[in-house]
Amino acid sequence: MSVKITSEAWHASDTGNATELLVLLALADNADTQSREAWPSVAYLAGKTKTSERAVQRALRGLKQRGQITAAAEANSRHRAVTYRVHPRPAKTQGRQIGTGATSGTLTVPPVAPEPSRTVKNNNGSRAQTSSKDKESAHG
Repeated sequence: MSVKITSEAWHASDTGNATELLVLLALADNADTQSREAWPSVAYLAGKTKTSERAVQRALRGLKQRGQITAAAEANSRHRAVTYRVHPRPAKTQGRQIGTGATSGTLTVPPVAPEPSRTVKNNNGSRAQTSSKDKESAHG
């Protein structure tokens, strides 16, 4: 199980629908941390995602088309599953993106909240403006 890859999958933007996201999460959950490869069968993915095998097949096709997964090795017999390489793309948000890399993807950081007001209430209920000196003396 790869927590890192699963976390990346949660933030993936190019999943077409909920079934694709579930299948991507199931693949990520089964992926090797180093190689990012997973080889669960369609039947296993259907059971894990609580969907039909046909829905999993459609989701896999959609994820391949969107570049979220690639077939690292095709099945070589009726009994061997396809090996998939999982590389979810991050969501495109208003946030800033940091840490790009070929194997690590991009981490999207949400927008920063505005700074809080510097106005505080005195004991008598009136308002007073704080300064950086006030902060330094209060903390040091």
